[in-house]
This record gives sequence, structure tokens and C-alpha cells, in this order.
Amino acid sequence: MTPEEEYRPHRVALLAATAFAIATLFAFTNAALAQTAGTATTVQGQVQLQRAGATSNLAQGTAIQVGDRIVTGPNSSATITLSDQSRLEIHDSSTVTIDQHLIGAGGRVSTQIGLVSGLLRSFVHLTSAGGVPNFSVHTPNAIAAARGTTYDTDYRAGIQRPGYPNCAKFTDVSVSEGVVEVRNTLNTSAPAVEVQAGYTTSVPCALAPLQPAAIGTTGGGGVGGFTGVSPGGSSAPPPPPLSPPPPPPPPSGGGFPG
Repeated sequence: MTPEEEYRPHRVALLAATAFAIATLFAFTNAALAQTAGTATTVQGQVQLQRAGATSNLAQGTAIQVGDRIVTGPNSSATITLSDQSRLEIHDSSTVTIDQHLIGAGGRVSTQIGLVSGLLRSFVHLTSAGGVPNFSVHTPNAIAAARGTTYDTDYRAGIQRPGYPNCAKFTDVSVSEGVVEVRNTLNTSAPAVEVQAGYTTSVPCALAPLQPAAIGTTGGGGVGGFTGVSPGGSSAPPPPPLSPPPPPPPPSGGGFPG
């Protein structure tokens, strides 16, 4: 038997092992790309799930994956419960994307949600093991990053507001619990503002976030109706009142309680 003939079985085994390793790598890659982020716990009305180029009706109990896009129709809504028990309440006529949901060492969670249009209410879950999660909502012109909180993010395009004749895109953030840092992603030099419980702010186009105002007071206006015109500064807003007013009710037809 020649040396080449003696080596042939070893070469076949090596090729088989290499093929197995490649197949395993692809399997892990596909699993990572299809990472489960949570579950659709409630669905009302017409809600679509867009995944990997395909569109289907979202049903209660459907697993939600990183990369999914959820679109609610008029008078429709959906609630997504993430694997860390944080909740996303997607109101009517809204589009939301699940951009990132990672659980790292010690149980710390990193979540990034895209709000393409409409209104999203976020309930960020805190755990003693994982500490404060890294949770943020990204709109086309702003980021609202939470430090353990409940807050509404609303993005509207193609609308007009007094004092902004050349602007038709607004992100509004109203906070019910905790603190949210809001900054403009189109203007990185603009200072961010911290919005405390009972306060609201707005981000017009590429301008700095407005100075937070108490929800329901002059200059506040609540989600979708901020009327202040003064850009916010980098300093923190005044402390909230002892009994801050409740957050504004969601738009009619959203399917969620106020």
C-alpha cells in the first residue's frame, strides 16, 4: 500500500469533520439570526407581522424574533412581552421593529426598539440580578433611553405645529415612571434632556429636545401635542411635583386603558 493510499482514509475523515464544523457554524448563525425576543401576548384588530420579506397576520402567542416588524392598522393594537418581562404596547396605526434584544452576563438585558411611526408605550422590567437594563426606543430623529421606567414614545411625520413652519417631523416622549434621556440623532451637537416622571418633551426635526414640561400644563401638551418652542438645555429639569399628573390617555381605538 502506497503512502497516499494509507493517508486517504484520514483525508476523508478530515473532510467529513470540516463539513460537520461548517454545518454547525451555519446552524448557530441561523439560530442567532432568528433569536427569539418575546411573545405576542395580546392582539386586537388587524396587526401584521413582517419577517424575512414575508407578511402574515399576527396571532396571540406568536413568538417574536429580533428583526421582526409589527404593523398595527386603524383601531388595532398589540402587546409584546419580551423575554425579560418588559412589555411593548403598540397602539393603532403604528409600526415597530425589534432591532436588538440581548441578555448578557449577570442577566443584564440590552434592548433596542425602532418606532417607525405611531405610538409605543414601553414598560421596562427591572430585576435584582440584572440591574438597570439598557433599553431604548429609536425614532427617525430621536432616541429615548430609559433607566427603569414606563414611558410613551410617539413619532409623527407630515404634520404641522405652531412655531415650526419648516418642520413636519416630531418625536414626543412622556414619562410615567423613572427617568428617560432624550436626544436628537440628526443633530449630535444638540444637548440631550432628562425627562422625569410626570413630564414630557418633544424633538422637532433636527432641533434639540425641548425643555421638559409637566404633562397637561402650558407648554407640555402631552403625547402628540407638545406646544413649547424653547429648545432644551443639558441641565436637568426641575423636580417633578409631589403628585404629578397622570400620563395622557392613548389615542382612541388603541385598545389599551389610559
